[in-house]
Amino acid sequence: MIFQWITLTPFSTFAEQNQSLFEISFSGLNGSNCVEKVSKISKSIESTIEDRASLSDVSNENNSSLAINSFELKSKIRNALFSVNSFSAYLQKSPDAEECSLQLRDLFYDLNTYNQLTNSKTKNFLNTIPSDLEDGDIILVRSNTEFSALIAQTVQHPSQYNHLAIVHKTEKDRFVILESTMKKNVQAVSVNQFFLKKENTQFAIYRVKDKELAKSASHFLYQTYLDIIQKQGIWYYDQYYDDQDHAEVYCSELIQVAFEMVSNHSFKLPLYHSHFKNFDHKLFRQVGLTANQSIFHPGDIEIDPRFDLISEWTREDPIENLYLMDIATETLLQWMQGNFQRLESEAKNTYYDIFPTISQLLMRGGWWTAKKIPFFRSYYLPYKAPTQLSANAVGGFLKAQKVTRLLHKALLRADRSFYFEVKRHFTPNESKAFLEKFRQEDWLKFKKQRQSSNDSNKQATYMQNNGGRAPIPPLLHLYFRPKTTSTNSLR
Repeated sequence: MIFQWITLTPFSTFAEQNQSLFEISFSGLNGSNCVEKVSKISKSIESTIEDRASLSDVSNENNSSLAINSFELKSKIRNALFSVNSFSAYLQKSPDAEECSLQLRDLFYDLNTYNQLTNSKTKNFLNTIPSDLEDGDIILVRSNTEFSALIAQTVQHPSQYNHLAIVHKTEKDRFVILESTMKKNVQAVSVNQFFLKKENTQFAIYRVKDKELAKSASHFLYQTYLDIIQKQGIWYYDQYYDDQDHAEVYCSELIQVAFEMVSNHSFKLPLYHSHFKNFDHKLFRQVGLTANQSIFHPGDIEIDPRFDLISEWTREDPIENLYLMDIATETLLQWMQGNFQRLESEAKNTYYDIFPTISQLLMRGGWWTAKKIPFFRSYYLPYKAPTQLSANAVGGFLKAQKVTRLLHKALLRADRSFYFEVKRHFTPNESKAFLEKFRQEDWLKFKKQRQSSNDSNKQATYMQNNGGRAPIPPLLHLYFRPKTTSTNSLR
């Protein structure tokens, strides 16, 4: 049974402006026309997301008779596409089905984004815990941390989800959640501990159609977990995302191990792999990510017809922050590829790199010693850094977290000021335009600071002309600044 408390997003304004979207014959949706029809739906939702003024109206409406649920739309699309006639073709991974899977990724990402932007003022599920979980259920999660945003955005077709876990029913009829996290490695936690975890903001529950297989998978995984803990104390998180060697496992790989082992490798996961973005950067190598590497991303479950979507919901308070964090992270990745509007002082062959602060260098340098001492190990935990990570990986993680948080906070402040003035939030394009302006202004501040620090007379003149005030210091470019493939671009 679908939970009655699933996200109820009013779609009245959206539906009135996009009547043709909901008149689509879902019964006619199949592998051959999937790309055309799904793309049409996705473009309609993208245009609505861009119109934040109408979204503000939607989020404030309470007319449930006109409400069309994003959950219901996703369910209709999945049910039509994964019907008996299309199921076998999709499982055989034909070229049409492959392209269809990519379109579905983009559509579900847009639906989840729409849901974030309109649900933030309508429902509060902050303390809701599902009451009808079943053994072997898969839980998709999105967290509100900077590293979660990085994981969600580094694949070529992003998903709103960055983590997944599996439900296990113990012999005492008590449910526990098995997961693998960077901070805690593989662990079993209570249902309350998992769903009420402060940083978890968005959830979806998927259930494999073969319930006996799901039950066997959860029991096998739980017993394997107990055996490994008994033998070596820790089943480590896999920082390199290698799903061929299971000595260490990342979150999705944990589920992969369970289902493939109990099915004698006949139930392979995922059906369609995600791939990291196709660019190489030192930061990603430091945290274990390889350009174009295939990965079992949590969002891959969304496009797998062997799983039924049971429920999906979000918390209220952090949702707007989550949306802006994604935009800040996406922009960060684009700058790292050299995609930004260059000023005259910036070389064409420039890309952005992250430069560590002194404190980050000290943290990285003392990592191997400090992580062995319980007191210092507990001090490092707020950084979400697992103790088995290398010094370079920890350094890369801390740097990425610092820059993403800085961009996110700047965008959040600007968006709130904008809302106070015009009673609506930034559109996605307006958010990106603000970040580009922020980058350019901060770059000029950084150059001015470099010049004045090398010329005491210029600094004295500036302070004299500005009432004794020192130049406004840069923020972003202290940690994150242009670098060229040949010579330094700082002039």
